[in-house]
This record gives sequence, C-alpha cells and structure tokens, in this order.
Amino acid sequence: MSRKTLIILLVVLAGLIGLIVAGVMLLYSGTGTARAETEVPDSQQYLLMPAVPVDAVMVGAFSNVEAVLPKILPATGFAASLNELVESQAIVIEQMVVSLHNLGRIYPLYIIDAGVAQNETTALAMSVLAAAEDNGLYAEYFNCSTLDTPRKIAGRSIVLASPYKELVLSSKRHLRASESVLKAPGFYYAHAKSKGENRIFLSNVLSEHLVSSVFSNRLRSFFTVGKRMSDWISLEVESLSDVADKFSGSLVSDQKQPDILTVFDGCGVSASEVSEMLPSYTVSAFALPIKKRTEFLNSYQTYLDSRQGLQRKLILRKRLEDANGLSPEDFCERLDVAEVATASFKVNDGLQRVNLVRVGKVDKNLISLTTGLNEYKYASYIGSLFGDLFILEDESHYTYINGWIVSGSKDAVQLYVSGEATFYNLSEYMLNADVQDMFTTPAAFMAYVSYTLEPDLMGKIFQKAVQEVIATTCEGVDYSGAFMTLGENGDVGKLRLEMFRKEIKRSKAPMQARDTMIVISKGPFSVKNARTGMTNQFYQSASNNYLCLKDENGKGVWGVPFDKPICGTAQSIDYLGNNKFQILFGAGTKLHLIDVLGRFVADFSADLGKDILLGPDVYDFSGSRKYNVMVLHKDNTIEMYNLKGERPASWSTITSADMIKGLPEKIDLGGNTFWIVRTAIQTLIYPFGGGNPVSTLTGDQMALPHTEVKVLDETSVEVECYDGKHRTIKLK
Repeated sequence: MSRKTLIILLVVLAGLIGLIVAGVMLLYSGTGTARAETEVPDSQQYLLMPAVPVDAVMVGAFSNVEAVLPKILPATGFAASLNELVESQAIVIEQMVVSLHNLGRIYPLYIIDAGVAQNETTALAMSVLAAAEDNGLYAEYFNCSTLDTPRKIAGRSIVLASPYKELVLSSKRHLRASESVLKAPGFYYAHAKSKGENRIFLSNVLSEHLVSSVFSNRLRSFFTVGKRMSDWISLEVESLSDVADKFSGSLVSDQKQPDILTVFDGCGVSASEVSEMLPSYTVSAFALPIKKRTEFLNSYQTYLDSRQGLQRKLILRKRLEDANGLSPEDFCERLDVAEVATASFKVNDGLQRVNLVRVGKVDKNLISLTTGLNEYKYASYIGSLFGDLFILEDESHYTYINGWIVSGSKDAVQLYVSGEATFYNLSEYMLNADVQDMFTTPAAFMAYVSYTLEPDLMGKIFQKAVQEVIATTCEGVDYSGAFMTLGENGDVGKLRLEMFRKEIKRSKAPMQARDTMIVISKGPFSVKNARTGMTNQFYQSASNNYLCLKDENGKGVWGVPFDKPICGTAQSIDYLGNNKFQILFGAGTKLHLIDVLGRFVADFSADLGKDILLGPDVYDFSGSRKYNVMVLHKDNTIEMYNLKGERPASWSTITSADMIKGLPEKIDLGGNTFWIVRTAIQTLIYPFGGGNPVSTLTGDQMALPHTEVKVLDETSVEVECYDGKHRTIKLK
C-alpha cells in the first residue's frame, strides 16, 4: 500500500477492534468494577512507555522498527523520512512508540530511542530531529538520566515529536512526575496478555474520543459501548505484507463480577455458514454460531442477572409471548436455531441491516417455506434471546432461503426474494479475491467489515477528513476489509484480526438492475383445430376467468366456466392419438386438457403436487406422441413430467438461488439436448436431465440474463458476460 498513513491505519485498527467489542457489548450489556491497579514490571520491551501520557487512546510499542516502518507506519511524511534513514543505514532505531491522543482531534506522539543517555544530542537524535522539522513536527531531544525513576528509561536518551507541541510538553511532564500510561487502569492486564516484538494497545475507556473523530454521528454510540467491557485490548503484530496485515491478541477483562467472556465458556465453538447468505457488497456482519444453544442461553442469563440486566430482557420476552402466543424460547427450540447473524449492506440509497437465523428444522406453523416476501410477526424474538445486537429498527418482513430465515425491512428482504442478495455471495467474492473466509474458522463470535465503500456510503459512516484519507489509502485497491474472530478454536479470550487489501476490480454484476417481474399471460394462445384445419385462439377472460375459443375469423366459438387463473401457456397435443388435437394448460397444481368443443377430457388427470407459476411447455422427444412437459413452479423450480404428472427417473430438479424468469429454452448440440435457463441475474445452461448447470460463471464473468446463446460448434456456445466480453462455454 503505497500511501498508507499512520492515523488511518491506527484508526481503522481501532474501528475494527471497536466493532467487535461493540458487538459483544450489545450482546451482553452490563457494567463492572475495575480491579486494583498493578504497575507493569520494568522490562526492555516497555522501555519507552514512561513517556506516554496517561490519556493515550492507543499505543503502539515497536521493537522491530525496521519491519514496522514501511508497513504500519506511514509511507509519507515523518515516518517516510525515518524509513529512508533506516533503509540507507544512516540510523538504527531499536525502540519506538507511537501513541494517539485526543486534543480536540486525534494527534500522534512519536517517542524514539536515541541511544544511551547523554547530555549532548546523539547523531541518531540529530537525524530524527531534522526529519521531524522537515515534516512540520515539533520535536525535542530529552536526556532521561535527569529523571528520578528506577526504570530502564533513565539510562536512555529519546526524541519526542508530534504535530502538536503541547503533546511533547505533556510527555515531558509525565516523565518527570513518573506518571504514564503504565499506571492507567487495566494496562497491567493488557501487558500480561501481550507478546512479540510489536504490540498495539487500545484503550476502551477512552475509545469514544477516537471514534468520535472517525465515525459519523449516527455510528458513534454504537462504537463507544466497548468502554463498559474492559480497559484495554492488546494485540500482537503477527505479520505484515502489501496485501494483508495479521494481528492476534486478547480482550482483557478487568471485571470482578462474571465478565462477558464467561458467557462463551463451556458453550463450544462452531464454524459460521453465513458468508454464503451475505451479498458480496456487505459492509459489516456479525455472526454467532451456536454449538451448545442451551448452555449458551443459560450462561447469558446468568451473566445478565449478575449485571442487573435480566429483568429488562424478561419483560421484553413476556411482551412478545403475550402478543403472539409463543415465547422466544419456544420459537428458538421449535426451529432448532443453530446460528444467528446480522449484516448491513446498501439498500436503495442507504445502509440497512437484516437478521439471519440458520435453523436446524422447519416448523410450517411458524414460517412459510416459500421464497417469497412475508410479513414477520416474530420481530425482536432473536434479539430478546441473543442480545441487543439483533434488535433491528425495522424487522417487518422475512423470507426463508436454504435453511435460513432472513428478516428486516421490506426493501432489504426483497433483495433476497429477487435473488440479488445471494446470486454472488460474500463467500464467492472472497474466494475470487483470494481472501481467507474466516467465517469458516470455528470460533465463538465473528465480525467482518469492508471499508472500501462507494462514495455515497462513506459519508454515512466516516467523518469527512477520514473519508479523504481512506480514499487516498485505498487508491488502486478495490477490495479492502477486515475479519475479527473471538474465541478461535475454543480459546474464549483469543482475538484475531486480519486486514486485507486486494487490487481486484469490484464486480459490476451486483450493481446491475434486476428484472424480478414474471409476466403470466392469459392469452390468446394459438391452437390447432383438427376439424377445420385452421388455427384458433384460446384465451382466458380477464373479467370472469372463463376459458374461451375464437375461430380463425375472430368469432367466438365457446366460453367455459373455470375457477382458477391459467399459468401463462396453452399447447395443442394429440392426447388420444387420433389426430384430434386438445388444448393442454396449467392452473393451480394441476394440468388440464380441453378439446376444441369446450369439453374437458374425462380420463385426464395430472396433479403435480405443487403450485404452477408458468407452463406447461410441451415436448415430443421421440415423435411418438409420448409427451413430456416442462413447468416452472412457484417454489422457483423447473420440473419435467409426463402427462400423468410423473417425473422421469432420469430427471433432476432445476433450481437456482436467483429468481428463474421463465421456462427453459431447448438447444441441441451434436445430438445432445441442453436447457437454457434465464434468471433475474444471469443465464445458465443445464444438461438434458436437469440437475446442476453445465458451467458456472461468477462475478463479472457471469452470462447476462438476456444474452444470445450462440452455437459455435457441436461442443460449445458463446455468451456475453457482465464485463462486456464474449466467452465460450464448453457443453461437453
């Protein structure tokens, strides 16, 4: 990353850490009592910490400065100058601390080890002071041997530098008074959990100062709840590269009462499956996979009771039970809830959140199994059980897809109903970007955030100054974001963070307009009249559902009462094999057959068992009048049947995560038949026996929904894709 700046890196770090802490806190809110202060032991790795003022919001302590400078610290400005000096071997910096402080806005303080204590300015210090002056920083040389302290820093000289003079002076006052961040409440416990050459500490108590200068007013309160959890979070810098930075550490609880992390004790860890249900353009997501649901809910209840938060939850649950005749506990049990998650993404012109609940079993008395838009009467049920993180402003609608209940606003859920939200999911997007999907790592809790956002969303999340820095930072990087996991592999307090930057182009496909309307025609349909040898017009009256026939001159022949709307097609077949054609059509769950005299064929019966949306299309593959029909059902499946309503043994259902827009088109290549299926998102090609698509393209390589499928030879066809390119698909 060529233009990374210190502030934005540490801000993003803080924001991401704050994200997971805030999420955990919203799950399990409460207050605690701080433990007694314990001073950090004097050690080489904390050599420079006595110079850090006690009000530090974030502290980075770096012993491997040569590795850190080009990665974490800025590639421009003061740190860039330092990096040039280090790379040229003009100086060797053994220890360096960078802290962030709130002085109306966030300012950095650089503390650099300048060698053994001496009155005269060292050569290293002179180089550092010159670099600071060149970059507009105020800087001073300080001989620590003048200090009345037994700590190791007394044997060193240092350089203090900052864009804000008062911060340097504050550091000197703290040094002389032997007061520093080392005595800040909880820092001892953060120290005890830290290791490695390069460490970062985030103050939860003071984090509101950091986030208030970073995030929009709308999000500030969300990120500041972390201060009720613990005083500090410690992180070790594991590895740094141009495409990813990895950190591991701990949430350091300072509570005497049962703390947040005890909620997860004994509950096991599990891998999340939610990434396959999230849009590629997801901005943030939290996932709580539940291995031992009963133990988890009991632990949560015990925790709430210890923090005087249980009564509020019990009142909410009772109110919900009274309103719907079903308690949240019974709702959860009857559906065998295995995972709960919440995610935000763009809906219309703003960000909205949805809840996602993975269920182990389905109760048709509670939820509809059709992938449609349904009103949701169980709003806040999951939030009342699993925490305030899952309480939505609008949870009025839901749909059921592939074992998940997705709930939220009407517009947000509609994106799932239409297929837009899942046609190119986050898991696929990360795979294409060569990013590890940490949702699949067994853990107690996961958080994800993407901070490479569209300009219109940036203002809804970040302050203007931060927007500008992020825009510069992410120049040439199309996908940037981070994962955080808590309790990885059963270690409850373990925190892991990975920030990634990928120079791939954001997919054009997710942002395309979706045509989700399916037009169901009532005719007229052209049918054969064997008696006259002419083509007649069959249709359904819009006013009373009567089935009607007009002759070749447009004159009405008959009208027959009927009680259901027909399903958009009507076909002529010779069912009796006597060269007298009948009219085949669908309505409800059944196929119907009527002759040209307006009489229903008495011995014809074909109930398909589920509602027909569109069809039938009729095929006589053998030319022997042993007809097969194709039908699109309301459950978004395509089926093949004979005229008895039976599926051939060789047939496998065609379905899609996207909304199927119509009946398939038949195409023949080299003696083989294939089906072209067009969805609201893309064009897919299936083998004659159905089942899975012959070729699966993703992202910008997906075939456009209305592309021409051009036959190239006996084995391949050509399609147009979202990126404007034409691609060849081998069909055999």
